[in-house]
Amino acid sequence: MKTLFKSLKSKFVVNVAMIFVFGVSSVTGIFHVGGERHERNHDFRSQQISTANILPAQFINASEEQMTGISEPDFRPEGKENDVHVYFGLFWLALMLFHVIQNWAWFKKIVIIKHILKNKLTYLITIVFILMALSGIFLWIDIIPRNVFNVKEIHEITGNLLFALIIIHIIQRVKWYVNVPKVLLKRKSLTN
Repeated sequence: MKTLFKSLKSKFVVNVAMIFVFGVSSVTGIFHVGGERHERNHDFRSQQISTANILPAQFINASEEQMTGISEPDFRPEGKENDVHVYFGLFWLALMLFHVIQNWAWFKKIVIIKHILKNKLTYLITIVFILMALSGIFLWIDIIPRNVFNVKEIHEITGNLLFALIIIHIIQRVKWYVNVPKVLLKRKSLTN
């Protein structure tokens, strides 16, 4: 008898949760609705320009709203505690680990060439996911200074690539997502 951990119902719930959480994380990352922290001062590509260098003295202490009459709301919250993208990304990472455990029989074959050739997309997703997850974690904990290595750019590129690959992966498995609820409902009606 299958355990609840590896049951079809459990796999379906984890897969649907992964799609939802990945969707939210992707949207918040792509559109930066809480998806990134403000740039640090040590970003080697940005030049630090002070208002004293470019504005007359009467505007130095004035805010942008006072100078232009237009206020622009900042939709990106400061700090890690409000970062929707980070929290959904970490939750997706946990779901992915759960997904790997549920499908461990598949992952045990990860070094067999015949298996790799048969599952090219899934292998590519796995590699891109690992790069994206590691770069996201490195960004989150700010372990690598940005003047040494541009982790943010790697995270953005791998995130965009992973988004496209996951869409293809889901489309390839649409039948499974449609048929599993039918099977589960049929089982439930047989037991009642």
